[in-house]
Amino acid sequence: MKYIAPLFSFLFSFFGVAFIVGLALLMIFPTKEPAVVGIGTDWRNLPGTLLGIWAGIYAWKASIRSAEAAKAKKQAKEEAGKNKPRSSIAYPRV
Repeated sequence: MKYIAPLFSFLFSFFGVAFIVGLALLMIFPTKEPAVVGIGTDWRNLPGTLLGIWAGIYAWKASIRSAEAAKAKKQAKEEAGKNKPRSSIAYPRV
């Protein structure tokens, strides 16, 4: 369950970067025949595919890291709540 959000961030980053880089290469090197922009191993799509995988890996890592940070923050908040005095009578303000 904890890997669903990182999976979506990986896929979104991967396809987004692959499409944008493929589209940029298609604009720089136009073709006469219809071209498919996106993921592939031909010379026009390979840079987008590799950069998309790289961006997807970093998106996956960032998503996992932010989930762990949120969990640690929640745990620290719970720990801080346990150490608080329950009433101001026990510790009067001076």
